[in-house]
Amino acid sequence: MYGSMASNIIKKHFKFVTEISKKYKKPFVCICFGSKWTFDFLKKATSNLEVKIPLMTRIKYAIKAFKFMYEYRKSLLVRSSE
Repeated sequence: MYGSMASNIIKKHFKFVTEISKKYKKPFVCICFGSKWTFDFLKKATSNLEVKIPLMTRIKYAIKAFKFMYEYRKSLLVRSSE
């Protein structure tokens, strides 16, 4: 019971954050600190969303993800200006 309630809360939160991310055109990465159970719980919650949210377990991976998103966005801007 509590698991499904928590899962619904997480899904609502991720949907809200995704909307904010789209509105302000900023990337969003979720960094999970905790046990494998915590990571699996969040991964399951994000897998049911229309928009996939990157879920990282280490700060260095999150930094790489932000860098990748930044470079990708920059390449899109260059293409659109040509």
